[in-house]
Amino acid sequence: MRTVSGRALHAAACVVAIALASCRPEATKQPQPDPHTARTPATTEPTLADRIDPGRVDGLMVGMPAWALHELGIDRAPHDAEALRAALQSWRGLPKHASSGQQIAAAVQIGMVLLALEQAAPAGADDPERMVALAQLYGAFDMPLLFDRKGVFGQMLAATARVLAQSTEGDADARARELLAWLPEAFSRLPGLHRRAVARLLRDAPTRPELPDLLEGLAAAETPESGNPVALRREALRLRGRYALPQQRRALAQACFDALDLACGDAAMAAAGAGDGDATPTKAEVATERERAARAIALAKAKSLDERLERARLLRQLGRVRDAHAAFASLRRDAPKDARVLGGEIDAQLLIDLDFDHAYETLVAAPEALEHREPQYLELSVGVRAMHLAYTVLPTAAAGGLGAAIEAVLPLLPPLRRDVDELAAAGVDVGVVLQFVLGLGDELLPIVLADDHAALLALARGLLPRAQALRARTPDSPHSLDVLIAAAQFSSDGEAARAALAGALPTDPALARRVAMTRLTLALTFDRAEDLDPIARDLDALPPSFPPAMRTRMHARLDAVRWRMVGDTRARDRAIERYGTLLAEANDTADVPDLSNLSALLLDTGRQAEAAVPLARALELSSDDNVATIQAALMLTPIDLAALERVTTRDEGQAGLAARRELAARTTEPKARARWRAAVREAEAKPPVRARVLPNAAGLGADSSLQIGVGYSTATGLTHGLQLNLDAGPTPRLFPRTPAVPSSRGRAR
Repeated sequence: MRTVSGRALHAAACVVAIALASCRPEATKQPQPDPHTARTPATTEPTLADRIDPGRVDGLMVGMPAWALHELGIDRAPHDAEALRAALQSWRGLPKHASSGQQIAAAVQIGMVLLALEQAAPAGADDPERMVALAQLYGAFDMPLLFDRKGVFGQMLAATARVLAQSTEGDADARARELLAWLPEAFSRLPGLHRRAVARLLRDAPTRPELPDLLEGLAAAETPESGNPVALRREALRLRGRYALPQQRRALAQACFDALDLACGDAAMAAAGAGDGDATPTKAEVATERERAARAIALAKAKSLDERLERARLLRQLGRVRDAHAAFASLRRDAPKDARVLGGEIDAQLLIDLDFDHAYETLVAAPEALEHREPQYLELSVGVRAMHLAYTVLPTAAAGGLGAAIEAVLPLLPPLRRDVDELAAAGVDVGVVLQFVLGLGDELLPIVLADDHAALLALARGLLPRAQALRARTPDSPHSLDVLIAAAQFSSDGEAARAALAGALPTDPALARRVAMTRLTLALTFDRAEDLDPIARDLDALPPSFPPAMRTRMHARLDAVRWRMVGDTRARDRAIERYGTLLAEANDTADVPDLSNLSALLLDTGRQAEAAVPLARALELSSDDNVATIQAALMLTPIDLAALERVTTRDEGQAGLAARRELAARTTEPKARARWRAAVREAEAKPPVRARVLPNAAGLGADSSLQIGVGYSTATGLTHGLQLNLDAGPTPRLFPRTPAVPSSRGRAR
């Protein structure tokens, strides 16, 4: 039996929800009476518990493949209440800025204990604290749309299930099919399990101090149309008594307004008092909700198209998405060519089922000549079309190679381009940037198809002025800043590249990281040690609210580069200390470059045994990381030349060059050594897309990728639904120090 590696643990991120909750399986197949589903006589008003209780619901583990139970170690996990409490304490004790890897590890720990408890069916299964924990954990993942197999996250879930299946012994395809048959059905039970757990607490443990929070959590998950949010929040306030806070009363008021009950909301606001503060919802937010509700009520019998459209949008804003969808559908029967109505119907439908295939079908079935093509509709149309390309067209066509993918995509681009052009003409920043990106794609396509490296270089070298012009047009756009970040890395004009990114770092943490790491990469690319101190000062000037782990990571990278560039041993030691703190419990593939860097730093100090620990963790998280593979190959005795050769076949860039240099320096067979030296000279003579050949003589390089994603967010669909995700931020990498190799330039670079 193979143990689950750290990589498999990450692949099992989709199973975290499973790990976060469970329900006791039946001890026998014979039907058993369930005291928690007992109902009062029909003549008695149903209790709140009766209203929310869906009846018997199978637990998440029902149907879970036996091999998965064993592979995840659930059948060997401790199954006592104390182990559960300890796991929950670890979860609750995570720092505010804990990495996704830390969260996943803690979640899986909880899940294994919970599932083991269910598996063992211990005598204490009705322990109130355990019941509370189940209710809390079910509530945390009561997001059924995320796990719908037809939605984007459902498709990501399926992909992750396949990765997990491949990390185990046996027929990977068969195991993937087993997981895919079970996962969606299991996750679909989360809402019922959540409601049943809270109902059970209402009946069996009504004095638990956690119950008010649990009731309010369920209220947030319930639809306004059900009427349950108001009842749940009222009961929570009753249980809190004189300890109820003003914001909790305002939350009741908001629920009342969402239910279109103005009197109820006004009474709750009066009880909340005059105080406000920053707690959500604020008085202003509730007042806005009241205005929407009052207007929706006033428009209930509206006849004009514009007033009916206004009401449908108000219902959507009030969270009454099913009512909104019905209103938009009714409007479409009367105005089938109105883009505002079409967009509203699709947006509301996505809030109900998150099915982008359905959304695309509705979009393309509409009349081609639409009226009122406002930015809201255009953003939805671009987002839905892009999602269709990314998650339906490309995955199907990719098996046929690049040509097949291009052939499948090109016919679908004209309507998307038209929408993008209209958005840009309207001055919408995301449209302007997307138009620029699509234009670059038009220029790149023939270059890529012709494998014309010279033309690619010319395009890359000339990108910076164009990116600066785009930035001038959209100075507030984070997306145009990312385009500028990418262009600066490709420029051979170091002074212009540095000037383009000079100044204070952005306030957004992700953008601040990308700008700072690009400036650091430019410093090592152009060998400008004098640029390191200004970067350090800008990092120190970041506000106290900046995520401390991210600040530590950037400082560690800066110190690592400083050590290799100028030989500052204090910087080296600071980097080791900072990395040691940051990576103590590394569980995220995003940590791999830094784990590899830490290993290289430790090797620089001669601590080979210590260096092996973070390197092993890096390869466990990502066995195909080329830099870590090179490092591991060189630490073996004898050196693993075969591993270095594998790197040369799978990487044509920095790692491939570094592996060739090592082979040229360390291969003892004369003909092979001559062949590798020739390969090094050839690679160094080929102009890189970057301004300089990396890794340099100090063993400094940089991972870099330009990621582009386009989609639609239902969370912001009424305002800015189109989501453009760009990430051009580099990561400095420390390569093993390569022995000098004869080259056409006189020295290894």
